[in-house]
Amino acid sequence: PLVTGTFPIQFRVTDSRGVHAFKNLMLKVIARPLVVITTSELPRGTTGISYNNSFSAEGGVPLYTWKIASGALPDGVTMSSYGLLSGTPSLAGIFSFAVRVGDQDGKTTTKDFMISVDQAPVLSPVPSSSSSPVSFLCCATKSAFGFPSWIHIREVFGPSGA
Repeated sequence: PLVTGTFPIQFRVTDSRGVHAFKNLMLKVIARPLVVITTSELPRGTTGISYNNSFSAEGGVPLYTWKIASGALPDGVTMSSYGLLSGTPSLAGIFSFAVRVGDQDGKTTTKDFMISVDQAPVLSPVPSSSSSPVSFLCCATKSAFGFPSWIHIREVFGPSGA
C-alpha cells in the first residue's frame, strides 16, 4: 500500500452449497520504520574543492525533510532540506554531526556522521634559470589514506643538491 491509515474492508466467504457469509472489518496500514540508509562513512573532502554528497532514507511516508540535528558541518558546506550536502570546505579537520530526517507522518530518526577534510596542497614556484622548466615544490601532508585522488606526481624538480 502507498497510503497509511485505517480502511474498511469486507470479507465474503462462500461454502460448497453456495451460502455466503459477510464480515466487515477495519484494516490498519502502517508505514515501515523510517531509517537513514546512507552509510556513516562519508567521502573525504579537500579545502578549496567542491564537495557534494546526498543522504538517503527508506520507510516512513515520503517525502522526507532533512536537517542538521547537532554538531557542525565544515565551513563552506551546507545541507539542503532535500538531504544534499554541498559547498566548498574552507578549513581542514574532522567534523562530526548528526542528521535528522522527518517524514510526512511526523516521524523522525537521527544518525551520526563524520566528514574528514584534508588541507589542499600549497604549490610554491622555485626559482629556475630561463632555460629550465618552471618547477614547483609541493607541500602536502600524506594521511594514512594517502594523498587526495586528484594529486598526480609525474616529475620532481628541485634546486641543485636538494
